[in-house]
Amino acid sequence: MKPLFRIVAEGKDITDLIADRLIRLTVTDKAGFESDTASILLDDRNNRLELPRKGAELDIHMGTDKTGLTYMGLFTVDTTCVSGPPETLTLSAKAAEMRGSLKEKRTASFEQIRMGDLVATIAARHRLTPKVDPFLSEVQRNHIIQNNESDLHLLTRLAREIDAVAKAAGGCLIFVPKGKAKSVTGKELTPVEIRRADLSSWRFTFPDRAQYKSVVATYRDADAAKDVDVKVGDGEPVLKLPKHYPNEQEAKEAAQGRFDKMGQEKATGSLSLAVGNPNLMTECPVTLPDMRQEVAGVEWVVGNVVHTLGGGYTIQVVVKTKYYVS
Repeated sequence: MKPLFRIVAEGKDITDLIADRLIRLTVTDKAGFESDTASILLDDRNNRLELPRKGAELDIHMGTDKTGLTYMGLFTVDTTCVSGPPETLTLSAKAAEMRGSLKEKRTASFEQIRMGDLVATIAARHRLTPKVDPFLSEVQRNHIIQNNESDLHLLTRLAREIDAVAKAAGGCLIFVPKGKAKSVTGKELTPVEIRRADLSSWRFTFPDRAQYKSVVATYRDADAAKDVDVKVGDGEPVLKLPKHYPNEQEAKEAAQGRFDKMGQEKATGSLSLAVGNPNLMTECPVTLPDMRQEVAGVEWVVGNVVHTLGGGYTIQVVVKTKYYVS
């Protein structure tokens, strides 16, 4: 299986120009709003390579002659390093969407707003295309306060409350339920089957199951001027969520979301694949059918994944149970 790549720099395809100089190409795909990164290590013999400007845009594709090329995302050059001997040039880049305005702190408030409208508003501000799950789009919030908080942090906070994932990638602002995978274009990802023969090594950890039998969330009843508890589940011990919610609906959603996650075993795994598969991306569902039952019988999703293309194409993957509680 032959590894393939394609890099377009500032609108110009430079694949052929650097093909015989490429030592290693690495793309790290991280969960949520953690910044995806890319690193390109090149042979700098004769010093004939032109150094890119800081902020130069790179469209990166990776794959094999079997899978074809897959778009990995748009990255902007962050640092450039020359070293030797032997003489090499290293370009380090971050996902284009994670630079600049998304991290700027701002203060605002939103009244009676659906999550779909909020994501669309934030996406427009940063010139991104909103991609929101239809169910989550209709989730209503009576009052949202953004107090000296970045849009990045606001969406991450709101996503966590309703067991969702927010991510900026490929020119899109994606907001979907955990475990409902989307590519960098917001399209559904096909579940990937990984067999024992694909792996050079693996490790899985299974901690104890959650001990809580029920969850309590509290909201403020303005009319009665008192705090009211909403309980999901039955029995003790009880997990009490620390946050106070503005109304009964949001309290119920928060309690139910946490309760649903507690019913799943908190398992994680790390996988090393000797043969790369560019379709492995964060939140992508994974099956491991020919492993032992404790592994094969679990619903897994990709947490972080590192794609490395050099003499071959290898992948390091962190997987977690579908409703892993971090």
